Amino acid sequence: MKFVFVHGAGCTPDAFAAQMAAFPAAIAPDLHALAPDATSVGAYAAALSAVLATIGEPYALVGSSMGGAVALEATIAGAAPAALIAIGCAPRLRVAPQTLAAVEADFDAFVRSMISAFFAEPTPELATAAEGQLRAVGQPRTAADLRACDAWDVGERASALRLPVLVLTGERDVMTPVRFGRMLSDRVPGGRMRILPGAGHLAMAESPAGTNEALRTFVSSA
Repeated sequence: MKFVFVHGAGCTPDAFAAQMAAFPAAIAPDLHALAPDATSVGAYAAALSAVLATIGEPYALVGSSMGGAVALEATIAGAAPAALIAIGCAPRLRVAPQTLAAVEADFDAFVRSMISAFFAEPTPELATAAEGQLRAVGQPRTAADLRACDAWDVGERASALRLPVLVLTGERDVMTPVRFGRMLSDRVPGGRMRILPGAGHLAMAESPAGTNEALRTFVSSA
């Protein structure tokens, strides 16, 4: 089954570099290129849906954080993935007021602070990659992404989903902790939850082997 990877706020498709290497037939659309003026999760979902409509084979939609919200919105709106995997996601993606203020006030300091938020144990390589993505996206678009996350709430609409859904959460995710991931999986009929030991918010980068194994196992049973 083909994978479609959807990055999160302040990130680029490079967030899924390890998965793109493991699954060569996969695609990873760039939300910021598809919808450069988007101010909501729904706007990103509409842009993504246009890409999904061109895929002529079964696919699994995999979204990280805001990308998970975008994947959920696209599916609720009518996209037809064979399976959906939300990594580091929750029914709501509230952003702390101090974080929203920080991204506007001092982007350099904000970028540095996000490294410890993204990873449980950031290596120099992980830190460099994440910082590069944030700077590539830039302050205005990252700020817009965070405001979009803060406004998003899937509510009870998740109960309308009728496809295999896996919520994959890092054990040490401080942005969307395990309990919030479980809230999402509980809202989806038949939703499943899996925890990646030792991983933080960008679990697919910090625990690529565990993430890839979880993806293979889930889609093989979907």
